[in-house]
Amino acid sequence: MEKILIGLGLSAIGWCILRNYRIISAHNELQNTLPKHLENNFGEKPEISHEFIVLLFLVQKVGLKIRVSAELVDKEEEIIRVVKSYLINFYPILTKGKLNIRVVEKED
Repeated sequence: MEKILIGLGLSAIGWCILRNYRIISAHNELQNTLPKHLENNFGEKPEISHEFIVLLFLVQKVGLKIRVSAELVDKEEEIIRVVKSYLINFYPILTKGKLNIRVVEKED
């Protein structure tokens, strides 16, 4: 019985590590591709920063802060819609948890 519990515990830890690795590697790849995608759609390459909130070894929330010029801040809802559809199509692992997307004005 003790060996079964140890095996289950190690399996659970391994699953958590694998899931977090997949989320973080997808997010790192996203940081390279999303600015190019937004530049193609809106004509401006934004600055993107990210955050992860981890609870009990699992990434619970992924946050994206997209910095754009003042002209594009007015199109916030459209930018968020484009980002969400891009994530659903190419990075579905990032959409399984809580996703927080904020569009803010770029500071010069």
